[in-house]
Formats: sequence, structure tokens, C-alpha cells
Amino acid sequence: MKLILINSNPDNSFAAYYSSSVFIMSRTANFVSAEELNNVNKSPDKLIHCLNYISSLPEVKLNDIDAISVTIGPGSFTGIRVGLAIAKGIADSLGKKIIPINNFELILSRLQNIEKNKKYCVLIQAKLPEYYYSIIENNKEIKSGFVQISEINTIIDDNINLVGDFSDETMGKLSYFSMSNIKNFKPEAEAMAELSKKLFDSGIIFSSGQVKPLYIKDFVIKKP
Repeated sequence: MKLILINSNPDNSFAAYYSSSVFIMSRTANFVSAEELNNVNKSPDKLIHCLNYISSLPEVKLNDIDAISVTIGPGSFTGIRVGLAIAKGIADSLGKKIIPINNFELILSRLQNIEKNKKYCVLIQAKLPEYYYSIIENNKEIKSGFVQISEINTIIDDNINLVGDFSDETMGKLSYFSMSNIKNFKPEAEAMAELSKKLFDSGIIFSSGQVKPLYIKDFVIKKP
């Protein structure tokens, strides 16, 4: 199996080539200036540079890939648009299909051990103090939405394990809940490769026209 991975999450956007024997990754941070690093929405724009670099390597033959794996959200509106546009462009030009990666599932897959019959609440930072959330049990989503971090106790209880990329401040605010900080677990690129392979093997692949972004909250365009 040979895959192209496109992850447009602004804090860690990257493109990668994955096969049974080779894993090559290129991060957008390598193409972003110090000034641009202050604007997280600029990072996903550099994904095309990552892909140009990867495709120039002799061990990578884009025509031979089986599919393109791409994060579809929730997360940065700009990042989701950029990642999907690039993935669909490659898929259409090469006649390949797409593996959509739900960011909630990606974060959860970074845990070393996911217990059966245990509920997990995965949190993804939105516009602070809000977080997107998904409550998952046995690989099935029970509920999702968005919530302010100060009101997290309205959607979960202390029997649900919180999972996310938490700052020290957030960890302090939520110390009365069981928490798994993914900083301490499997790297995102490794987890995405494993999840992509699992979905591909399960036949969860689609034509580019079938793949839609996962938006949890409606975006409001402010009038000038």
C-alpha cells in the first residue's frame, strides 16, 4: 500500500508519503518564515511546497499511490479548505480516491490504549474559550458539538476521559476530570499513517466529489 498523507492542522501541518517500507514527511514549518509563523493560517498554504518536495524524491512515484489521505476537520476553516483542495486536485488528476480523516478520530488514535466500553470526550481547540468536542465509545460517536471549556461539566461527567492537546492552564482548569494529554502519546504523523491504513483496508475510501469538510459550527461572515 502506498499513500499520500495531507494534514492541514495549522499547528502541525505536513504532507507525507507512506508505504510498507518507506515513510517520508515534510512539514510546512520548513517553508514558513519567522514572520509567517505568527499567523497559523499561513502554515497550511505551504502544503503544496511539501508535496513538491516529496514528489521530487526518486523513491516516490505519485502515479503508483493507492489513495490520498487528508484531514477533513473539525479545525481551522482555512486549513480544511486548503488541505481538501490539494487532495482533491491530486486525486482528480491521478484518478485516485481519498481517505477522509476525522480529526476527532485522529486525536483518539494517538492514545496507546483505547479501552473497550469506555467513553472518551475528544476536545479540539476552536476560537478560545470554545472547543469542539466529540464523545466516542467503541469507535462510535455518541454526540458532538462545541462548548466553552468552563462549561465542560454540562456535557460529561467524571466517568468520561478527556482527550486533547491541552495547555498547562487548561489542564489546571480541568484537573478534576480524567485526562489524556496527547503531547505524551503517539506522534500525529505516525497515528495518521496507521489510521489511514486501517480505513483503506476497511474500504473507507471515496471519490473526490464525495468527500466533504467536517464543520461543527457555522461560520459567520462579518459585513464591513
